[in-house]
Amino acid sequence: MNISIFQNATFIDVGNDMINALISQRIHESNSQITISTSGFFPEKFWLEDMDLCVLFSNLISNSVEACEKLTYKEKEIVLVIEEGEKGVSFLIKNPTETEFKDGNVDWGTTKEDKQNHGYGLRNIKHIVEKYHGNIDIYEKENKFIVNIMLGEHCLSQ
Repeated sequence: MNISIFQNATFIDVGNDMINALISQRIHESNSQITISTSGFFPEKFWLEDMDLCVLFSNLISNSVEACEKLTYKEKEIVLVIEEGEKGVSFLIKNPTETEFKDGNVDWGTTKEDKQNHGYGLRNIKHIVEKYHGNIDIYEKENKFIVNIMLGEHCLSQ
């Protein structure tokens, strides 16, 4: 499903009302013309605590929107892929970037000048993934910033 958001609010459906609202609102608040492409849906019974799920996706979407707002060209597309498999659920979010990272490796900080008050988003994401004993891979490839998260049902918080 491809949805373009310009001045009117558009509803996005990834199978979770809280995440639908969060994504729709954050992109609608942006002053940029951002397109979001989604595929897949959250499992009907998802085991992450609501607060953790909200923090995780709030940071993922906010980081992607902020990166798109910095772009000097017009193609501003965020891609969100949700896949449920036998071993768990994976989330992949990808957005264009003009920031080049050495060898494609991303540090856990911020690209903003005010390092003291920024850079917590990726660390919050990492903390939640670790809490559920999942895996996270963050990298840059071909001018795309990519976050790939895998959470298995066995990854329940202890």
